[in-house]
Amino acid sequence: MLQNKENVNAALAPIQSLIDRNKLSIGCKLSGPLRNKVIGMYSNAKKACEEEEQLLRKLLGKIDEIHNMQYRIRRTSQMRRGALMQLLMHHARTMPLWIGPLDTHPPALVGAIGYPDSIPIKVGSEVAAYVLDIWMLAEVVSVNASGVYEVKDVDDEQKAKYTVRRSRLIPLPTWRADPLRDGHALFPVNAIVLALYPQTTCFYKGVVERVPEKASDDYLVAFEDSSFAQGFSPPLPVPQRFIVAHKVPRLYKRKANHSYDEE
Repeated sequence: MLQNKENVNAALAPIQSLIDRNKLSIGCKLSGPLRNKVIGMYSNAKKACEEEEQLLRKLLGKIDEIHNMQYRIRRTSQMRRGALMQLLMHHARTMPLWIGPLDTHPPALVGAIGYPDSIPIKVGSEVAAYVLDIWMLAEVVSVNASGVYEVKDVDDEQKAKYTVRRSRLIPLPTWRADPLRDGHALFPVNAIVLALYPQTTCFYKGVVERVPEKASDDYLVAFEDSSFAQGFSPPLPVPQRFIVAHKVPRLYKRKANHSYDEE
């Protein structure tokens, strides 16, 4: 990493020296040998910066892998429910921030950008799963050849497992969207969403009241709640990790073995 940084500095230093020596200013027109020399120097500097960017992205990827490994180990260990809630929130709020190349659109699972239903979900992924008439926070345990998934509730000490069709699973975001760079990858105000109710592992219908202004901000979501006169709870903070597009599940008949048949 240090060597790469030195390469970048070595490529930039001659450019600054040339600018100072020739008293060049932004927007000035160059011609002849000087123009060719400047183009060559900037090309070298651009290449060095791109190599540094690639290295930094690899390092950030490794850091993310380590964080996810530590999270999975802690989450699967025995802990009190309060500690589990804290772990889930900490993991959500430290989820990596998407910083893509310039002039590119963020991919699926960045903020509000959904994951196509036609693409399989990887084993180990956390999802919102519609099981027993509720949307619960679950982990994908396995998937069989016919595309039926087995999931487990992350907040169930008995480790009960359920078989669920792909249409009843919603993958959670794996990157935060930066409001300053990718504001279009956030749910807008008044969007109808499924959001994790604070201090629970269940997703409920809600309305976005406030969008994050900084990458570290949560959404504010008003949850549908008939106990309030207006039909919604006061706005509550929810991290980007735990907000997905609202979805009405298809109706299936539930079997005794926790699997489902379409009606």
